Amino acid sequence: MATSSRSRRSHRSGRSRRAALVPSFEPRALMLPGFLVAAIILGGATAAGVIPNLLLQLGGAGLLFFAAIRPLQRASTFAERMLIWLGVAFVLIALAQLVPLPAGLWSSLPGHAPLVRGFTLIGAPVPALPLSIDPAATIASLLSVTVAAGMFVLVVRADDRSLAAFALALPVMAALSVLIGLIQLVNGDSSPLYLYTSTNRGQPVGFFANSNHLATLVLTAVPFLAALVATVRARDGRVEGWAADTVMLGALGVLLLLGAIVDGSIAGLGLLFPTLLGSYFLARRGRDSRVLLIGALVALVLVGVFVALSFNSPILAGYAKTSLDAGPTSRLGFYRHTLAAIGSFFPFGSGLGSFITVFPAFEDPHAVDAIFVNHAHNDYLEFVLELGLPGAILIITFLGWWALRTVAIWRDGDSGLLPRAATISSAVILAHSLVDYPARTAAILAVMVACCAIMARPGRIPPPPPLAEEDAAPARHLAA
Repeated sequence: MATSSRSRRSHRSGRSRRAALVPSFEPRALMLPGFLVAAIILGGATAAGVIPNLLLQLGGAGLLFFAAIRPLQRASTFAERMLIWLGVAFVLIALAQLVPLPAGLWSSLPGHAPLVRGFTLIGAPVPALPLSIDPAATIASLLSVTVAAGMFVLVVRADDRSLAAFALALPVMAALSVLIGLIQLVNGDSSPLYLYTSTNRGQPVGFFANSNHLATLVLTAVPFLAALVATVRARDGRVEGWAADTVMLGALGVLLLLGAIVDGSIAGLGLLFPTLLGSYFLARRGRDSRVLLIGALVALVLVGVFVALSFNSPILAGYAKTSLDAGPTSRLGFYRHTLAAIGSFFPFGSGLGSFITVFPAFEDPHAVDAIFVNHAHNDYLEFVLELGLPGAILIITFLGWWALRTVAIWRDGDSGLLPRAATISSAVILAHSLVDYPARTAAILAVMVACCAIMARPGRIPPPPPLAEEDAAPARHLAA
């Protein structure tokens, strides 16, 4: 009888170890969530926030140096090596665009004829120039790689408790950003909480300059919150701290849901339901899901109520409105001009970060207005414009990697909660990149890289075997 009792206890202990996401607050374990927090606070804009982004880049460079002097103590997985090679290929392609080319070769490159005419008009010979139309922008864009590399290094070296701290930090920071956004909304255009001069004033943006990017952050946080919920539910009857954890996670969930709705991003609203659906399947895995089903239904009702209130709120005038026609200032207009630019510079591209320099040449001068187009609002098109055919190959290769890892993770019953959450969150960013440029901000880039690195980590180490009879602590039993 004693053996059976110990066996059941050991089985429960092993099951808890498999499911638990227990954050650690030791200094070493806080490096990963700390870098995430810094990225969200400092990296909320692309063109603006030069000094904050520089601080992040210096931090990423420091982490790279740390990785160079302290090699990883385990063998890298094939998935991790693939990500490293993709990153190296990206850097090499961008560096190649900075190499000065002979005048004759540079003049013959696709898309360079108007620039050659400019030298002819001023009577100057064509000098040796790099492929990139805007070398300074290329160098500035390359510096953002240090943020991605630093986050990758931290995730690869993280233990389970550090990853659990990351899983908690992301929803907390997203909820805090929502709170700041709500205060910005109430205070109006003059709110002192807007962090950037060029921003969506009158809309909730939180730590960002663009309200769409706040929506992306919120949606990426939802799956990790679902993973934490699943952990609380898997405690095998333990009640210590259960109520407090439930209240905290529930409050975070309400704030994230409120933020996704009030933000007013059409892409955010469109991605909200599939994100909630994926998170529901993540949290219900292997358990009685009646409570979760009720919670999901309540969440859907709240979504409907929030949307109804938002469309009729005087505070949210212009909620969820954008131009969906094919006009020059609509996204379809941006895509049309970007495709024309791609055709002109293909197959070598115009240079990483050169979109702002190149795009005006392809706009209709009679339709140009006060709107400043700083990105194509489709990261895939912008990437191909700037990096040409090599960029297209990188995109296809990465998407293939991501799809294969996602299928493998969801087919593996022992893959763990965090890798599954990472697949959902990264899918949000990839989907939103079709109509925006979220990963151009250091904050969302850090989240994306962290998700990919989590997906690439080796499978979970199995729990230790049950205690042997001679190693088990003696147990007392009451006999009736």
